[in-house]
Amino acid sequence: MTAEQDTPAGDGEAPALDLDRLLAEIDEEVERRRASGELPAELERELDELFARFAPSTPGDNDLDAIVEQVERASFISAAVPVESGKPGASQIKRVLRKLMAWYMNHLAAQVTAMGGATARALRVVVARIDLLSNRVGNLEELVTDRSGAGLDAGGPAGEPDTGDVELLDAWADAVVEVLTDVDGRVLHADCADGRLVTRLLEVGLDAYGVDPRRDVVDPAAAGGLDVRSGTVLEHLGAVPEGALAAVVLSRSVDVLRRADQLRLVRAAAAALAPGGVLVVIGTAPEAWGRRRSPVEADLAPGRPLHPDTWSHLAAAAGFDPVEVRRRDTDHDLAVIPVDSDLSSALNANFARLAAAVFGADSHLVVARKPRS
Repeated sequence: MTAEQDTPAGDGEAPALDLDRLLAEIDEEVERRRASGELPAELERELDELFARFAPSTPGDNDLDAIVEQVERASFISAAVPVESGKPGASQIKRVLRKLMAWYMNHLAAQVTAMGGATARALRVVVARIDLLSNRVGNLEELVTDRSGAGLDAGGPAGEPDTGDVELLDAWADAVVEVLTDVDGRVLHADCADGRLVTRLLEVGLDAYGVDPRRDVVDPAAAGGLDVRSGTVLEHLGAVPEGALAAVVLSRSVDVLRRADQLRLVRAAAAALAPGGVLVVIGTAPEAWGRRRSPVEADLAPGRPLHPDTWSHLAAAAGFDPVEVRRRDTDHDLAVIPVDSDLSSALNANFARLAAAVFGADSHLVVARKPRS
């Protein structure tokens, strides 16, 4: 039965064509001719090259599978050079030369083709592993970075920062103002949330502005007249001219960025700061991470907070000196027993040690100064 006979047709109508059956029959015929030797591999390669010449595929930069297929097609090196020529006698000369050099050319072509094939196979393995990693990672970073677009609601209504941002910025606002009182130049706050710290800095006469990736939080503040912009801190610092800032205040992003980006962040801030500039890191204590952030953001964040000692180490490695660390203890509900005996004194001392171990500091402020020379 042929592909045309597979489906009956009405009187006077052309028979229906079963494309799947037709393609299957073509594949079977090709395999039969390959096995019998009627369709040599050299002829198939020439046809592939001819098709690619007149109908080349143009895969996009992100189409890895199509790019690897191109590498596989290009990996075959043919020693059968063309001999056609319009000049009298040239074709005969080319045929003689091709026969004389055939053994050498085939030897070289076989080695180059083997290398190309091995390269293409290695690329296939790399592409498969990239696909595996992409499937495992998914879009968790986008969920945290762009909550408005992905529907991850880690705080209050749209246009409001989450409670973790508010508490942390309010807790350290006075200390940041104290540190930056004598700064002369532009001050960047990232991530600035609704611009509350930018407002405090402006009130004391500093030239402050903010950057935050959450557009739903930034837009209302910008509409109110604050110089706050939508964007990530790494992108912004990368676009700032070297030495253009007098101070950089970092919050929120220092807790949720990946490890590699946390390391890049310190170096980028160092490059953007002028000599004598100040880097301020407002961070959450790793022990308090789950308490301060919402459970969704704490679980899905691509990174976790660093200890203040680690930020100090990174700042010193980037050339900052001196580096200061301030810690803020959290409140706890452990009751103190009135002291009326040695037993109550011992219990209170144990409660104090227990509170320090269980609760400890909930956040910290790291202040690093860039040397003037």
